[in-house]
Amino acid sequence: MGENLVVSNEFGTNNYNLDELKTLKPGTALIYSGGGSPYGERPNVNLFTPDVPEELGLSGAYNSTIIQIRRITQN
Repeated sequence: MGENLVVSNEFGTNNYNLDELKTLKPGTALIYSGGGSPYGERPNVNLFTPDVPEELGLSGAYNSTIIQIRRITQN
């Protein structure tokens, strides 16, 4: 079912429901981009990537970036 977590980096912050995927290497997160909401309540995951294209062939198919993931504290 996953856990509600905050994902952030120098480009932005957003909440996601993330779960463990055993096929990923430790320290790796996979978040599918999909579309953002029309009112900006749920921005597209590409908010975490820079506007500069990646250097390995200028691919638009995927982006890689460093993020921080932390638990949402419950009051």
